[in-house]
Amino acid sequence: MFAQGLLPFACELAEHSANHCIHEGFRRLVWHSTETPGCGISTDGDWNSNYRALNATSVSGGAKAVHVACRDRFFLGQLAMVLMRYLLGIGFLEIQDGVNYAFAALVALSVAVSFDADRHVRVDVFRQKWSEQANRRIDLLGDLFLALPVFSLMSWTAFPLVRNSWAILEGSPETGGLPGLYLVKTCLLILPALVLLVALTRLAGAVRRTFA
Repeated sequence: MFAQGLLPFACELAEHSANHCIHEGFRRLVWHSTETPGCGISTDGDWNSNYRALNATSVSGGAKAVHVACRDRFFLGQLAMVLMRYLLGIGFLEIQDGVNYAFAALVALSVAVSFDADRHVRVDVFRQKWSEQANRRIDLLGDLFLALPVFSLMSWTAFPLVRNSWAILEGSPETGGLPGLYLVKTCLLILPALVLLVALTRLAGAVRRTFA
């Protein structure tokens, strides 16, 4: 009876972990720039004007918002799952799916957030010996000849998978699991799109500075 009484709580927590981190994060994707001075976003609630003024800063902020939301839901869901399994001797598939969904979105969006913040892992023994200008030029060449081709190929490869998942509104592969797996798989397109946007923004800025 006690386990049955926990079922509504488990379902609510699982749905909160899997869905809120996506919905709340993408809401901030548009409205985050209202908190960023000088980004050209008005605070009067006009959707059209805010959408036209959306820039790379707001996209980065939105990705970070989703990243933080997924991280928090992953931690809470994993903690609840461990406590119920080892202290109460029960478990719920919904919580497990919610944790898996949040972790998948967390990993995917971590790539874009790290790339935008220039915190990704570098294996370069010469970088510390070169000037900042030389390193900046190397970064731009990497964006042009590595980031753009690789993530464009990733988008082209992932599109059929995501399209098929949306066509059937794919859910958990486990019987009785959470729906909405197609939303998580959409991160396979969001990830390269964000990285491409950041790379193009950097390249556009470099061209603008060159001809200014």
